[in-house]
Amino acid sequence: MPGIAFPSARVLAVTRACLGIGSREDWDAVQNLRVTLREPGVRSAGLFSMLLTAAQYSRWRPPEAVMSVFRAGRAHEELRVEAIERVCADALTGDPVIVLRGTALAYGAYDEPVLRHRHDLDLLVAGRPGTMIHDCGFPIVRHVSLFRAPLYAARLDDVVDDAVPVVIAGVPAMSLHPADAVVHICAHVVTHGRTASPAWAIDLVTLVRSQPGLEWQRVIGRAREWNVAPAVAPLVAWAVQELGMPVPAPAQAELDLVARRAGPVHRLRLRSARAVGSTRRLGVSRA
Repeated sequence: MPGIAFPSARVLAVTRACLGIGSREDWDAVQNLRVTLREPGVRSAGLFSMLLTAAQYSRWRPPEAVMSVFRAGRAHEELRVEAIERVCADALTGDPVIVLRGTALAYGAYDEPVLRHRHDLDLLVAGRPGTMIHDCGFPIVRHVSLFRAPLYAARLDDVVDDAVPVVIAGVPAMSLHPADAVVHICAHVVTHGRTASPAWAIDLVTLVRSQPGLEWQRVIGRAREWNVAPAVAPLVAWAVQELGMPVPAPAQAELDLVARRAGPVHRLRLRSARAVGSTRRLGVSRA
């Protein structure tokens, strides 16, 4: 899909460091915090907990002053997790829901929830969509589709039968099938216009690493069924090339073929969904 802005060289260095594959040059770039934190998406991604863990195992451990910043970031994130867990425990009681994106990945793919910074709690629900603010100030966002209009309306009934169990804040819950989550991560970030951020790439690689038996044929099938292959294929290809994400070559080739064969209507809908996301971020309302 044309127009995708992938992470810059410095953001790529941060991403590689977080994933434990950073070179000396990557860590040299990361530890210049005055510059690194000015990169779009890095500060808001809340990566200090992950950088601390990665640095502890790196051959190129940053100076103690930088490690202290990482430790402070993790301590702050631990306090956030405590507050967020209260939100999750409250929100996951009642109507059937599927937990999406950050919170689902924090508990289902990352080694520990503190490694994945979260700005809100996203839920796929059957009805009553909208955003509610918990008493502690944390937003709970209820979606009736995985994708915004005019994309395919993938609703709760479409994915609930294959949803997988996950325990969140001590509460049994459900999250997307891992293959469905791969498609959702890619299509969501493309249509929301944040592809230059490191967060989606770290999420994607972490999820794929956590699922050595990932059903790539299901990824391809869902990308085709939901008409989002032109968004999924380039992000998967970039993650393979730049981050060494493990994807079978035949599966990647088939996914690329499905994306190339996507009709103009599907590409137009992806661009339209992305345009809607851009105007919302700028605070522009559409009639």
